Amino acid sequence: MSFPRSGLWRLVHLDVSNALKTIQVRALIFGCVVLTVMTTSIGAHDFLFRRAQATSLIDLRSAARTASVATGVGIVIKVSEPAFRAIRFPNPYSIFVRGTDADSPAYWDFGAAGIIVGPEPPSLEPTGAATSVSDAASIARILLGLLSVMLAIELIETQRSRGLLPALLAQPVRPGIILLAKCLAAAIVLGATSATVMVVAGVTVRIEAAPLLSVAVMEFLVGLGLITLTYAFAMFALGTAICVWSRGLGKATTLSLALWIAVSILGPSLVTFVARSLVSPEPPQLSEDLRQRLYLAREDATERVLGNATVRLLGDQAAHISPKTDPVVLAEIDQIWAAESTETRNFVNEISDRDRAEARLLDRLTGWLTLLGPGALYAQAASNYAGTGREAEDSWDEALSHYQSYLERTVFDGRARLMFQVPSDEGTRQVNLLRHPFVISTVMDFEPPAWPKRATFASAFRRSGLLGAYGALALALGLIGIARLRT
Repeated sequence: MSFPRSGLWRLVHLDVSNALKTIQVRALIFGCVVLTVMTTSIGAHDFLFRRAQATSLIDLRSAARTASVATGVGIVIKVSEPAFRAIRFPNPYSIFVRGTDADSPAYWDFGAAGIIVGPEPPSLEPTGAATSVSDAASIARILLGLLSVMLAIELIETQRSRGLLPALLAQPVRPGIILLAKCLAAAIVLGATSATVMVVAGVTVRIEAAPLLSVAVMEFLVGLGLITLTYAFAMFALGTAICVWSRGLGKATTLSLALWIAVSILGPSLVTFVARSLVSPEPPQLSEDLRQRLYLAREDATERVLGNATVRLLGDQAAHISPKTDPVVLAEIDQIWAAESTETRNFVNEISDRDRAEARLLDRLTGWLTLLGPGALYAQAASNYAGTGREAEDSWDEALSHYQSYLERTVFDGRARLMFQVPSDEGTRQVNLLRHPFVISTVMDFEPPAWPKRATFASAFRRSGLLGAYGALALALGLIGIARLRT
């Protein structure tokens, strides 16, 4: 028997009215709004603070470049050179989705032994991206997740315990229509709440830091609201499946709240914990120290090889080698240096390649574990959409590696000044050879990676599609359960 469209919307209106009458639903909506105002205000001030810190690092880098120009033309960089420092400015979208943005290094230095990771930037908020509840996305993940399961309890189990659902099932209405009405009611409540949260976040930024609110930020909030709604509806669908198949209000409530705790609160933290339990990369400081010690040992050996070769080629005049020395001798010295520096670079790169392989393995494992729960999926979708997630970190890692390779070719391995340990009767004598002038202005600046909008949409909505799949599967189980109740 067909069901009139007006009857469907009467059911939707009834469910929305019943849901909004409950004190729990009202309290959760109010809590979402209030906590969004608080976290967005803190996030805006924290962003401005971190941006000021990054600006000061730019000034320090400029001073280091000026000093490099003033201290001669031939430099030897064995550790790092602050004039080449790559500085990371904070992402404005981290106001709403903190992600890993505030926990990433404030800068990276480049040296002959590889990239040196700088400290985390000073912040007004506690660190720990996986466990922090310090942005609008985290508030949405937790409170909207709870609102979703509470709606499922109210629209399914509470109505069943009061006899409303059995009475409705006794009418000549298909179970699918009943479930559709409840889904539409939940979508209205959750959609209105998501939209309110995003509008409140935008208004808060407008009040606290007006210059930060732009068309791009407003477009971002619209997209984040859609991702949030998809996650919230998936949680409602899971709660609906639990309530339909549970017997008794108490059991349904307990299981639904357990689902919320496991998925919305603990989900992202558990993914990080399990992934790092299975794959534990070495701290970057240990790798940097190993690379530096290896490089310095190889450098010392190279200087002795160059010194011995100079004595062999020039005899007693080895200590007086200069750019005016026989070009044939200088060419052979260059060949020896090239061979030694290539061997050194291979040794150092073995350590760097091992670190990158472990990081890639950790990323893949984290990605697979994220698929196990809507909470972790939502956190990853929101952070990738904001450019504060793992994919943005990968873009930075790639850009840093390219710049390090460029500096190795042009500065570190194509060194302007060589140093020799020339043996003599009195011992070993340190000799320098200026191969060519070093002009720091000729070295290209580091270019921060671009994070194109198309990539953020593609990455975020792939995960939103998985959230939708969770919801569709749960609703299918719910439909089977409601049909079973009718019989």
